[in-house]
Amino acid sequence: MSNKKHRQTNFELLRIIAMFMIVMHHSLIHGVLTVSKTTLVSVGNPLSLSLFSSFAFLGKVGVYLFVLITGYFMIDSQISLSKVVRLWLPVFFWSVVLTLICGSVVHQLTIKAILESLFPILLSKYWFMTTYVFMYLLIPFMNKMLLNLNRGQALALATIGIVILIPGSFVYGHLMSSWLIKFCIAYCLGALIRRYKLLGQERVILAGKRLLIISLLVDFLASFSCSYLAFRLHSITFITYIKSIVAQGITVFSFLTALGLFIVIGAKKVSYNKLINSVAATTFGIYLIHDNVYMEQLLWVKILHMKAWATQSVTAIFYVVLVCCVVFAICSLLEFIRKMVFHNFESRLATWVSALATRLVANSKQRLVK
Repeated sequence: MSNKKHRQTNFELLRIIAMFMIVMHHSLIHGVLTVSKTTLVSVGNPLSLSLFSSFAFLGKVGVYLFVLITGYFMIDSQISLSKVVRLWLPVFFWSVVLTLICGSVVHQLTIKAILESLFPILLSKYWFMTTYVFMYLLIPFMNKMLLNLNRGQALALATIGIVILIPGSFVYGHLMSSWLIKFCIAYCLGALIRRYKLLGQERVILAGKRLLIISLLVDFLASFSCSYLAFRLHSITFITYIKSIVAQGITVFSFLTALGLFIVIGAKKVSYNKLINSVAATTFGIYLIHDNVYMEQLLWVKILHMKAWATQSVTAIFYVVLVCCVVFAICSLLEFIRKMVFHNFESRLATWVSALATRLVANSKQRLVK
């Protein structure tokens, strides 16, 4: 089989890295860092807690990576109803299945919860997927705009986008800070990188390496310093502020870190690797499984008892990383099994829905003509 039919392994590796960052983020904000502020002040270890707070920002780096990758590949592609259905079906499957299973285990299963699980996108049961799907629906319009920009206009768009993304709600406030806006901007930047073949330019690659190193260091050191100071001062007010920043994923350099990593790995020539590509194909499923609203409480709190590690020594970070590897692997396996079982059914259903919609549109046009 020709390699041209395969996804590019360097970008598939980037998907895996992005999803592991997201799993790591959730293990901290839904597990380790959910311990009470009083406990943090009285028995918390400032060094380990500061490390946990610093690593938590990687989640939004992973989110931006996924959107950059989407922009890079979708600028030359067309969306269709069939693709939208294929995107929606796994979300629907895991929303319903996990609500029924995990909701029963934690004794929170209600008729309302079951009904809500049937509409995971519209009711934002997964905030990322809801935002991603609506951005996905805007792709044809964004592509039309991007493909008609000259270089000067493209540079202006990229500049304005970065000015909006980087300060975020720190400067503009939460009313201005919409994840749909952020996703669309990140999509456009990823698309422009593809359109102007920037990953093939040495100066861009060098700039990406510098951007990655500087933004990663600044973000990590800033997060660590603020957290360490808060815990050392035993200030509940300061700790509350730091936890709110971590929980919301508000970090000034998250996007720049994602952009630098995207350029560095995206520019690398990596031979096709079936294992990497197979694992990468399950990444959305990994997200849908481990971040289900019922699963997150069951997984991080009741099963893994992650809160207990908030008061341990700095070596606890190695345990958290190990746990995230195991969670990642199990969720990947579950999604792989789901895809194996339902792939043909989902493809046929998506094709049928698309054909049905085409017939309905055609019939409507005929009635209008008559």
